[in-house]
Parts: sequence; structure tokens; C-alpha cells
Amino acid sequence: MLVMDGLLLCLSLFLAYYMRFDGKIPSTSLVQFVKIVYWVVPLKLLFFLYFNLYKGMWRYTGIQDLKNLVKGCLVGSSVVVAILLLAFRFEGYPRSIFPLDLVFTFVLAGGVRVGIRLFYGRKGGSDAGKKERAKHQKRVLIVGAGDDEFEFGPGD
Repeated sequence: MLVMDGLLLCLSLFLAYYMRFDGKIPSTSLVQFVKIVYWVVPLKLLFFLYFNLYKGMWRYTGIQDLKNLVKGCLVGSSVVVAILLLAFRFEGYPRSIFPLDLVFTFVLAGGVRVGIRLFYGRKGGSDAGKKERAKHQKRVLIVGAGDDEFEFGPGD
């Protein structure tokens, strides 16, 4: 899961550059991308870990997981912007990259999680999932259900 998110974070930053320059990324900006991708991706993964995005299985992704994803994306992107602002004052860095990266990060990471949830959620899940749920179920026998012989009245 961590590797998948690392690849998605790298892709989202590249897509932000790609979109910003209309598909023709100048060589100076490409060098810039390579310089920052090495520390941006691990930093964002740390925030994903901090916000518990790897606690559960992606097949059970819910609203709380998406809330945590929003928090992880916002905080991670804010820290990246703060570091670039303090270290370089954004000199040479297009400012539009970072909101685009934030949106792409959320859409890609959230899309994969929701896609996996939808894949396993259709038709009651996989056979392995059904067997796993059956292990934890208790059998119950109800005696006398539907039997009219035992009617209770006002005097009982």
C-alpha cells in the first residue's frame, strides 16, 4: 500500500507539472521536479502514516478514511509549500504546481481506495471474504418460533 501511494504521489506531482506547462515541461522545470520529488513523496507518505491511512484494508474504505485522506493531503501539501517558501521563497517554482498537486493527490489516492472498495463490494464481495465472514458468525437455533400454542393473555 505504501509503495502504491508513493507511486501515486510521484505521478500526481508530475501531472501537476504536466498540466501547468500544457504538456511541454521545460528542461529547467523537469530538473526542478526531479530535485523535489525525492523529498516531497516521503514527506507526504509520513503524513499519510500519521493520519492512519494504512491501518485498515482498502476494501473497507469508508468516510472516515476519506476524511483522513483529506487531512493527510492538506497537511502534507501545506508543509511542502512552507518548506519551499522558507528555503527558496518560491524562486523558480511555479506556484500553480502545488494546488494542482494537492487535487491530483486526493483524486488519485482516493480514487484507488474507492475503486478497491467498489471492486470488493460488488455482489457481496469475493468468495474468500464470504468464507472469512462465515468463520466469525454464530449459529442460532430459535425454538418455538411461529408456534401459536403458547399465547399469553392479559391474565398471565
